[in-house]
Amino acid sequence: MIFLVELLLRDIPEVLQLLFGLYVFAGQPVERRQYFLSAGVLVITTIITRALPLNNGVYILLNVIVLISLATYLCKIDLLTSIKSSLIVTLILALLEAVNVFLLQLFFHGDLGVVFEDRLYKTVAGLPTVLLLTAVLLGAYGLKKKRAGRARRD
Repeated sequence: MIFLVELLLRDIPEVLQLLFGLYVFAGQPVERRQYFLSAGVLVITTIITRALPLNNGVYILLNVIVLISLATYLCKIDLLTSIKSSLIVTLILALLEAVNVFLLQLFFHGDLGVVFEDRLYKTVAGLPTVLLLTAVLLGAYGLKKKRAGRARRD
């Protein structure tokens, strides 16, 4: 049951955001079929890599490699643009998670063991990161769209 909650509240939204961010920073329009096919592959990859006995950094690196591969081969985004966009959106996610952990430390007075020992608490505690990433990506999308509109008028 907790796995399903984690999948629905954290993994799927995060994957959808990573892919959306990839398109935003690559300056490409979202192709729905490729987007959802890539999301399915990335969710499965995330589940598999998290189940492996790896440190956080290793599974994140594996997922970035899969994200770049999906962007290049399935979404037809140039390799260098895929790499740049994937790294940008992953870095933003990491920074937002760091901010979230800092805020959790303040809230729990430094005792995060309570939060990270329970998968359900950990999933709920990660929701602010998902919401913040949504806000950042929508803001970046809006700025890019605004700049494109200005460039067409000039």
